[in-house]
Amino acid sequence: MKKTRVLAALVGALMLTMAIPFTASAHTENPSGETTETCSEESELERSLRYDQRQRQFEKLCNTRKLVSMRNDGLFYAKDVKLYGRKVIGVNRRGDFVLGGWEQLNNQTTLHGGGFEFYTFEISAQYVEFAFSYDVTWGTDYPYSGVFWTDIYNTDWELISIVLSGGCRTADTWIRINDNTIVNELDGSSHNEWRP
Repeated sequence: MKKTRVLAALVGALMLTMAIPFTASAHTENPSGETTETCSEESELERSLRYDQRQRQFEKLCNTRKLVSMRNDGLFYAKDVKLYGRKVIGVNRRGDFVLGGWEQLNNQTTLHGGGFEFYTFEISAQYVEFAFSYDVTWGTDYPYSGVFWTDIYNTDWELISIVLSGGCRTADTWIRINDNTIVNELDGSSHNEWRP
């Protein structure tokens, strides 16, 4: 009877020590002293859930259109007006968006001043990263030229609004996504043209 209890206790202890490595997460300490998870069933589950969520988000983006509005209220003629975008082309196994290359999204590349000309067009919601650039005729060279939106998983917006104003040497640039001001550049200085 005593031998049976001792044997049962040993078998139980052995099973417990064998089970611990399979159920606990493996952690390593990196040079900065932080503990990082390297492998666990939970991280695989989280990765799978993130992939499913991103895949659904991607499918929704493929079937949605968004609006872009450009206007020049300034006392100048804007040329080389370019809106660029990068499109989500897939989701990798980790659940991250895979982006394609930069593409110019607008056809009209000039905007007359005085607020007389509005330019509005639709784009696929697959475009999730954006850059904008423009030049002023007989004025400031590229008062705004660069990337303005890289929050690629924030896709619930519906409108990009770009408004130019000021004078030929004091150009102002406002870029809003929905009601959020992303760029508010007043009296822009000269820049080189940003290119992808």
